[in-house]
Amino acid sequence: MSLILKAIILGIIQGLTEFLPVSSSGHLLVVQYVFRHVGSPGDKQFFLNDMMFFDVAMHFASILAVLVFFRKRIVDIFRAGNRAVLGLIVVGSIPAGFVGLILAKLHIMSTLEGMPVVIGICFLITAALLKLTDYSSEAGFELKKANWRKALLVGAGQALGILPGVSRSGSTISTGLIAGFKREDAVVFSFFLAIPAVLGASCLELLDLLQVIREAPDKVPNMAAVLAGCAAAFAVSLIAIKLLLVIVRMKKFSLFAYYCVLAAAASFAVAIIVR
Repeated sequence: MSLILKAIILGIIQGLTEFLPVSSSGHLLVVQYVFRHVGSPGDKQFFLNDMMFFDVAMHFASILAVLVFFRKRIVDIFRAGNRAVLGLIVVGSIPAGFVGLILAKLHIMSTLEGMPVVIGICFLITAALLKLTDYSSEAGFELKKANWRKALLVGAGQALGILPGVSRSGSTISTGLIAGFKREDAVVFSFFLAIPAVLGASCLELLDLLQVIREAPDKVPNMAAVLAGCAAAFAVSLIAIKLLLVIVRMKKFSLFAYYCVLAAAASFAVAIIVR
């Protein structure tokens, strides 16, 4: 399998799992773990040394899909009468920003990302959160009628989603439904929170990447593979966003819990088999 094809596979996984409640980080890290241990020396070099740049680029591609898909609603936020939503986004972004900075300072994430067993446990946490939505209220309130406490609760769910294997969209939509949001508004708020969260995390990773490039200026990633992966991530992200909205409206959101249990089992199997 060529490196570009592997990059496209990772882009498809990123696009599907970034927004469907099954954890993009968990899937990507497990697949990368396999690619690092199985493949040609050149491919292994890419997945060992160039993944930081590749991850940043694919996350930008996914968030670009959010901006394109919700462009009208994003513009509406800045219009008179809707600016309260902007305040809710700011409040909801605080927990993830705080936790993300702490984890980055302590370098905890780099340790967890190389441990498929930990990722498997986090998949199970996602499954539990998704099943809890079965007990959420059928009636709900609109996003613009939410208060800062509800926004902070959903923000706490997003902070939990920083862990590899805990779905960011799954944790934020689940906490939104439990907090009483209308189903579609819980999804929309999740995506609105994703914009500053993903951009912020990507910027931090980009700073680390620039430091690496300064130390090794001759290190240039395989741009053909990066671009192929990003194109796949953008296209599939658009499909995944639409699919998620349909699934939530149909009240089938918690069914992803069973998939997450299978993903956990696969992660445990990878930890045992691939060494």
